[in-house]
Amino acid sequence: MKKKIGILFATIVVLIIIGGISINHSLDKIKNDTQQYLVKDQGYKNEDIKEIKSYYNWAKGWGFHTNVIFKDEPDGTYYYAYNSKKCIYQEGFTSKTSKHAEINN
Repeated sequence: MKKKIGILFATIVVLIIIGGISINHSLDKIKNDTQQYLVKDQGYKNEDIKEIKSYYNWAKGWGFHTNVIFKDEPDGTYYYAYNSKKCIYQEGFTSKTSKHAEINN
């Protein structure tokens, strides 16, 4: 009985480690994809971007998202995610000026 519990515990630990590695890889991927989207597709320079943070949103569609803060608008946050075709798009923003809002989402 103790051997079965030990095997079950070891299996759970391995699955948690694999899941954590997978989530971290996906967080890095959406962060990099968002940065590439902003630079290559939207014409920003890396220097224009103050911060990009990626996160997994359990409550909102079970997906990976990024928050972007631009240097010239440090009080605003722009939200990006993958669409159904696995392309990055801007899903919203909180900003007084909406300087970096994308009109045609």
